[in-house]
Amino acid sequence: RPSVRQATEGEINTSYSFGDGRDETLADNVIVGMCVEVGNLTPAQAARLDIFRFEPPAGPVNTIRDASAAFLPCDPNFGAPPPVGASGVLHQGWRLVMRGLHSLLGTRTAYASTSVIHLGLGGSTCCTSYFTWGVPGVLSPNSASQFYQSPGGTVVPSIVVRDSGGTPMAGAIVTFSVAAENGTITGTNPVTTGVDGIAQVSWQLPSVPGTYSLTADAPGAAESPLTFTATALFLSAILTDPTGDAGNGPDFVSAAATAANGGLRLIARFAPGTFSAATTLVDWAIDTDRNTATGFAGITSGHSDADKIGAEFFVEAHGSDFGSTVRIRRWNGTSLVDVPNSLVAFYPLNAIDVNMPLSLLGDDDGSLNFKATVVTELSPTSTTQIFDFISDLGADPGVLAFPLARYACSLEPTFHSINGDVSTFIRFVNQTAGPVTVYWLNYEGQRVLYTTVAAEQSYVQQTFITHPWIATDASGACLGIWLPAVTLDPALIGG
Repeated sequence: RPSVRQATEGEINTSYSFGDGRDETLADNVIVGMCVEVGNLTPAQAARLDIFRFEPPAGPVNTIRDASAAFLPCDPNFGAPPPVGASGVLHQGWRLVMRGLHSLLGTRTAYASTSVIHLGLGGSTCCTSYFTWGVPGVLSPNSASQFYQSPGGTVVPSIVVRDSGGTPMAGAIVTFSVAAENGTITGTNPVTTGVDGIAQVSWQLPSVPGTYSLTADAPGAAESPLTFTATALFLSAILTDPTGDAGNGPDFVSAAATAANGGLRLIARFAPGTFSAATTLVDWAIDTDRNTATGFAGITSGHSDADKIGAEFFVEAHGSDFGSTVRIRRWNGTSLVDVPNSLVAFYPLNAIDVNMPLSLLGDDDGSLNFKATVVTELSPTSTTQIFDFISDLGADPGVLAFPLARYACSLEPTFHSINGDVSTFIRFVNQTAGPVTVYWLNYEGQRVLYTTVAAEQSYVQQTFITHPWIATDASGACLGIWLPAVTLDPALIGG
């Protein structure tokens, strides 16, 4: 028989416990029935209403199993309760329910003054509990769940809350959190979802390389909490060149570029006996947007390698006889203009070394393509012809690039190709110990088998900007979803 359970601090004073007269429990399940006014919910949303069982003040919130509540007829003309008497007490109880369940998505008081529709809900429960009602929420990523960024950089994890029918839910409270030494969340937190159901924050990563995590939590929502990961890494690439191809001039052995801590380091190394710290001049072509269609076309005045690089900047490192100066020139669309700086070049054994802030390259994030040429400087205004190229003419440039962000496999039903307007390429890099299978998600979101990539191998595929790709392991388990970029960036499978 029902008996009013008296409240203690933080409990709900109009909740009920069920007993058989001898104790506070029942051996059998009980049916919980409620009449609720659903206000401006759509018929589809009203059909998805559920009763939730919870343990205040901060216990778990669970949807109980559906059961008939025909024993509880609901008056379709029922309105807001009077402020006194039994109904008034119940009204006050629901206010307490709402305060105790501020994180339960979509809940409304049973006697909201704007309510216009009255329904009956039923559910079966095994336990003495407190109950309320609402539209069940589902928490899903709205962005990639795996990010790559430079140490100290910022990424923006985003979630969306929808009801069980897929409609975005406004007003859900989402808390983003990071553990100690996992970076900093900036901006408002917790975040309340808007009409689009979306909540997001800016997450600044620590200044040291590593993999870090952030969680998004909306208690009461299915799939909560969600975990996002971000790998902070330094970008580095090295080009090598065979010796003996530079005639009697400086002969490249290698050229390396590293972006770290807001700076860019460029090092060119030469075959012993071919390098002079006094007169060797290295000219680096830097393509900061990694787009051959923009910037100065190629690496020479004759536009050699225009199909390989479009340089936004040229960085000249001069020999010690010419002040060890570093000249930076920026392509403004019609000519190269000097970027003022006070940098100097250094000369380790058989090498020339330049360290510069990335801010001199327009606050580039470190993603770039590069090539280099070398000459001997004869005077402040004259040089020899180019002795060597790295990489060789016609070869691909060196690439500093962050891997493509990886999207959660749970989002596969939301992905499909949109159009074939902008052609590009994507490189799949299998970092697992076994083969992986690569599928294109077509315009209907269906998988189309393309290839299998062996362990520790890579594969380049022509595609289009809006075309998603998915990879699975040998058992068919999804390993991630990727969207290609304008540039040829890697999709790290298992990384």
